[in-house]
Amino acid sequence: MRILARIFSNTFHPLLMPTFGIILGLFYSVLLFYPTSLKLYITGLIAICTLVMPALIILTLYLLKAISSVALENRKERPVPYILTMLCYVFCGYMLYRLKMPLWIIGFIAGALLSLVTAFLITFKWKISAHGTGVGGLTAAAYFLISHFHLMPLWLFMLIILISGAVCTSRIILGRHTVMQTICGMINGLFWITIMMP
Repeated sequence: MRILARIFSNTFHPLLMPTFGIILGLFYSVLLFYPTSLKLYITGLIAICTLVMPALIILTLYLLKAISSVALENRKERPVPYILTMLCYVFCGYMLYRLKMPLWIIGFIAGALLSLVTAFLITFKWKISAHGTGVGGLTAAAYFLISHFHLMPLWLFMLIILISGAVCTSRIILGRHTVMQTICGMINGLFWITIMMP
């Protein structure tokens, strides 16, 4: 069971959620008609800004011994990597704006940024699940797509909900979070993505 929990935790890592979200958006909205080259460019941009750059930042801090774990298990070590990751998200939103992307795409990144800021602030007093925040945001984005464009099959939306539950359960099984911490993480992601995707 713990092996399966680790697989879910690693496969649906918070840093991967914006990339998963944009892939859904590119295939289950009017963006479906964008040229393949533009789809790849947008996906690459978001992956670099919200996955590659933050991962490199965390890895560099770990190698410099500024943090003790790449999982950022020590809350006191989170401010620097969180702030630098937030700056990556800001840059991503700016680039999407320059590309004249639809407001809901920019709103998706803005919502991800705000959920990250909220998790960061809460972290000073309490441990909230970043995995919960990530899958909560992905679920909210999927709901936006299925309710606005009606292109996403219902089975895929239901699968995303099941995966979100499996990820949160995995965090509890691995002893990384309590039930309440994962629920609050989910609410954090759901709230900000829902608010920011008009």
